[in-house]
Amino acid sequence: MYWATQEGAIHRLSLSDGTDKLLLDRSSTGNHMQGIAVDADGLYFLESGLYSPLGVATMSLDGTGAPTTLATTRSLWDIGVSGGYIYYFDYNQQSIMRVPTKGGTPTALIRDVDPIGMWIADGYVYFIHPHANVFVYHVLRVRTDMVAPDPDAGQPSDAGTSAAGVPFGAEEIATTDFGTAPVTDSVNVYWGVSENLMFAPLTGGAAKVLATEPSGDDINSIVPAAGSVYWSAFPFIGNCGEVYVSSTAGATSTVVPRVAAGLVAVTSSFLYLMGGEVLRVAR
Repeated sequence: MYWATQEGAIHRLSLSDGTDKLLLDRSSTGNHMQGIAVDADGLYFLESGLYSPLGVATMSLDGTGAPTTLATTRSLWDIGVSGGYIYYFDYNQQSIMRVPTKGGTPTALIRDVDPIGMWIADGYVYFIHPHANVFVYHVLRVRTDMVAPDPDAGQPSDAGTSAAGVPFGAEEIATTDFGTAPVTDSVNVYWGVSENLMFAPLTGGAAKVLATEPSGDDINSIVPAAGSVYWSAFPFIGNCGEVYVSSTAGATSTVVPRVAAGLVAVTSSFLYLMGGEVLRVAR
């Protein structure tokens, strides 16, 4: 398991013996880590800030060697890796971008976006738009091979080509209230709206409630796995939440009660949670 502290440290935890290895420490720079991703070839991360940030960067999985900057920018959110590309949100350009993991020129997939989260699966980037301050939010996706029109080349705007509030080039799956970042399995997209776990078919259609947190606590993490959806919720005030499992064919069950940690990953054997410590529980 890999994780980063916002202050600038990246760790690797051995799942076999619990050994924690510090791979990179950038805490003295005054910048901030904004996300990490891994594949079989490397570790990728975002460092934002005012003090010569690394931007979109890569390093070895074992921490050997210095990190390499792949794209230079100062304000970044969200990251994912798939098919030899890193996907990220460049706040300054208000664009979802991609850059090859081996280096190359960054390309904008879509402009004029302010996403909530980002999930890459099956040739699409999924996100909710915009981030705040509207009455209607949109669950959207854009193809990973999409290339946004040059804003200075006289290309048509989204007026008359997209639904109201949907950026040019995006496909709308559903409308929603303000919610947590979306995730998908092979059939549906899932996200949270306050205490409700929402879903909509990837083929499009109305959003529906899959499950509701019984105490009214806000959903903060969702992980689909093998036909089920694992999710965690935390109270607005307090530090202990619960972890649940739901499916479109069955009732919701509590799998981890009263825990001060949020769900971060699911494997064939365990659920992994992170708060002030890293925990796992048999699935």
